[in-house]
Amino acid sequence: MIRTGLAALMMVIAPIAALAQDLGTLTVPGDRLPAGCGPQAPVQTTRVLLGQQGPMEVRNGNIAPYPSNPWKGTDRFLASLVRRSIDGSAPEPDGPPLDPRQAAAFARKYVEHVEEAYAATYSGSSGSPVSVQAVRFDSASLASPEPPAGNTRVRRGAEQRIVLGKAVVLVSADRAGECFDAIVSHVRAAAQQDPSQLIGLWRGTSTCTDRVAAPACQDEQVVYEFKPGAKAGVVHWVADKIVNGKREPMGELDMEYDRTEACWKVEFTSPRTKVVWRLAVDGTHMTGTARLLPGNETVRKVDLRKQ
Repeated sequence: MIRTGLAALMMVIAPIAALAQDLGTLTVPGDRLPAGCGPQAPVQTTRVLLGQQGPMEVRNGNIAPYPSNPWKGTDRFLASLVRRSIDGSAPEPDGPPLDPRQAAAFARKYVEHVEEAYAATYSGSSGSPVSVQAVRFDSASLASPEPPAGNTRVRRGAEQRIVLGKAVVLVSADRAGECFDAIVSHVRAAAQQDPSQLIGLWRGTSTCTDRVAAPACQDEQVVYEFKPGAKAGVVHWVADKIVNGKREPMGELDMEYDRTEACWKVEFTSPRTKVVWRLAVDGTHMTGTARLLPGNETVRKVDLRKQ
């Protein structure tokens, strides 16, 4: 049974470390929303309920709502609410009810390693509000595509959980609709073009697909390493292949995200050939192609997993 309440959470309110990358980019521009979909107006009605944990403010059915819509910040209390909405509540230790000090220590676990939180609510033409909630951790290893095992949370009818670098984003509604779909598309696009999605070590295969256009092509086991580039929005790609169990360098290139094609893209030119590479990332899975120019023949397909 979850017994940690508002009083315990209020004991851990304090600023969280500032975040370098702004979660405010999750807010969907108005011109990308369908008709009838937009940020929900501030709720004016307020009720105060009394329970075992003391007074609890309720507005529009949401406990301790956020001071603005959208909201982003480092307040520990609000961040803990967001984290619980996304990951659910962890089971408390067996035994007698926690005293205030123990409850406060337990509540702090919800904001450990959290750098920033975000929450927004949209009104859709279907009448089902769409919520967007996100937390960014101090390590990408904590941003999981699934909530922690054993946690308890109330699911809504339509949900999309999206990993965005070091952040986890949950888009939810009672039922899907145009508003829900537009918001999910915006968040997924942000995930694809976030350089942190690419940064790291990847292993997989590079397979030849057109030996007529590229007769010297050979299937390869490959290791790709991506590092931050020299300027914002650029990722440095180091490509190796495995020969006799060892990595052999193939080359290095700088890539940028192409919004029109929704992929990471770079052209490679040598005295013998000109190739355009396109890579797309979905969580820890990468796919891509190499196409010869000017004929646009697809001569390679790659499939890799992040290590």
